[in-house]
Amino acid sequence: MIDVKDLCFSYDGEIQAIQDVSFSLSKGESLALLGDNGSGKSTLIKLLAGMLKPDSGTITYDKSLIKRGGMVFQNPDNQFVSSLVEEDLLYGLRDNILSKKEKEKKVSEVLNLVGLEGFEKKSTHEISGGQKQLVAIAGVLIMSPDVLFLDEVTSMLDHKSGERIIDLLRKLKEEGITIIYVTHEIKEAALFDKILIGDKGRFTFFEGSDLTREFESVSKSVFLGKNADIKIVSKETLISCEKISLSYKSHMRNNHNNYVLKDISLSIAKGEFIGIKGDTGSGKTSLIRILSGLIKPSKGKVYYKGEDINNSRFDEKAYRKAIGIMFQFPDTQIFEETVEKDVGFGLDYLGFNLEEKKNNIKNAIKIAGLPYEKYASKNPYLLSDGEKRRVVLAGVLSKRPEIIILDEPIAGLDLAYRKELFSTLKEMQNKGKTIIIISHNEEMLYHYADRIIELKDGHIL
Repeated sequence: MIDVKDLCFSYDGEIQAIQDVSFSLSKGESLALLGDNGSGKSTLIKLLAGMLKPDSGTITYDKSLIKRGGMVFQNPDNQFVSSLVEEDLLYGLRDNILSKKEKEKKVSEVLNLVGLEGFEKKSTHEISGGQKQLVAIAGVLIMSPDVLFLDEVTSMLDHKSGERIIDLLRKLKEEGITIIYVTHEIKEAALFDKILIGDKGRFTFFEGSDLTREFESVSKSVFLGKNADIKIVSKETLISCEKISLSYKSHMRNNHNNYVLKDISLSIAKGEFIGIKGDTGSGKTSLIRILSGLIKPSKGKVYYKGEDINNSRFDEKAYRKAIGIMFQFPDTQIFEETVEKDVGFGLDYLGFNLEEKKNNIKNAIKIAGLPYEKYASKNPYLLSDGEKRRVVLAGVLSKRPEIIILDEPIAGLDLAYRKELFSTLKEMQNKGKTIIIISHNEEMLYHYADRIIELKDGHIL
């Protein structure tokens, strides 16, 4: 069905992003692409989906078996064409001869498949990152593709939603759909018929049944072992909020207010390491946006060192300097044409002198796990999603914030760097930094966080 021979590709004509890749895949088979950040996984899947043209080698599809393919990207915002969920999904049926009623029924069916029943009239701008990912998957499924190309589609999902998608992929495979799937999760990859493991553009072939045995020691080395001594945090309250609620105007026909957060009260001490968990759409991202002052709550107050951050006399510039925040999707925080310039973006505004700026940039890039000499002059837009996340993290750390807020920072990162990142954050905590992290990876949160806040339907449990 799919035959790949001697595939090579380079973005700049010099460094080979893909080197001499060959494999074959039959109809109804599944293939997982596994590897570290920058190993070539996303580049390879884009080549297979016809989004990039290889420098050499061939990709041959059996046209008698493949009529249509569909791809879901790492960042779902990149493939939305409408601000309303229903309209976005209907776009995939624009050339279909089905009646309007039949198309609307199909929209409801695919939303039910991905666990988003009743989301037809919701805005794509108001739903959570994980829900956006599910809408993007539904947008591809509605076109009934023969081949599915999926790039890190469960990285933003809670465990329950991720399991639902994996179960759905099993059913689609049984129906004869071929699936090509990029992941960092060994447990996910082991469920697939075939696996290609990338390393600097070269890929090694494994059968799915062999993968767990081959990489069991790698998985254990990442998660086993005790962390550094727990930091005894200060009793000084740094951030607190009292009965905050957040609502937005619904696009549903009844036009009522939907509450994303309801009567949230909490306090965070200086030097605490806080984990935030909860199902997709539970209000996690909305909470940190309010705490960081990016949006105002509909009700309630937020305090920083006892001062109301939404008071007209509050020193907003000082608060901006005190807080460093990293969002779910790195593309929204990349602004410059080189990594060095991007990491240093905003340092002049915050009052750092030239010498401080240079040192901050170099140190931050190093802490983010990117060799300075190799990455400083690179275009961040051309890096892999995992590398982009490290660039954005470096940009946050370069400002030397008192409070570090990270929204799904390990999504799309390889296993080894996940542990390295959390260990680095723990070291920063031990130096007095306050860390607030949203993650669906409960194992990492329980291992490193001092306290975990769990949200469900906008409430703290």
